[in-house]
Amino acid sequence: MLSALTHFPPFSYQKFKVINAMDFLENFIGNDSHHLLWWQVSLRAVLMFLAALVLIRIAGIRTFAKKSAIDHVTMFILGSVLARAITGAAPLLVTMLAGLVLVLLHRLMAFLTYKFKGLGRLVKGKTVVLYEKNAFCDKALLACHITQDEIIESVRKCLHTEDMSKVRKVYIEPGGEMNVLQYD
Repeated sequence: MLSALTHFPPFSYQKFKVINAMDFLENFIGNDSHHLLWWQVSLRAVLMFLAALVLIRIAGIRTFAKKSAIDHVTMFILGSVLARAITGAAPLLVTMLAGLVLVLLHRLMAFLTYKFKGLGRLVKGKTVVLYEKNAFCDKALLACHITQDEIIESVRKCLHTEDMSKVRKVYIEPGGEMNVLQYD
């Protein structure tokens, strides 16, 4: 009986590969865009969706509400960066980190533009008067690339009329929306 135990091949640790968490994650979600399986791309999409939700919560509601230049730039770049992780064109964790850096940069810019009004005007832009005193401001229209018809359209939407005599002022805000003020 003892001789039967001695006939087993010697035990070798080399046959067993120790997999750490990073290796498991790379094998599970894939690491090469040319060899990703459909379910790996789907899993990456779910992970990036959840990461995007977290990043947008970090960025704050103003990212979608204000639509200033820094908000648009942040959303465009963030979408592009996160999409690369879904397709496998960029490593998943590195992409998430890059997204976090973008969102934190957005928060920093929002804070700095709040503290320094001159920087805020430079980065976000300023409100421009397009119509006042029953006249179109032609220089402002030309500078903003807006036609008189677009102003009349905004008046129709806001006041439900085309009667410009009821309009006191029309502004274009830094985010691109037009606001119409009427006479009391």
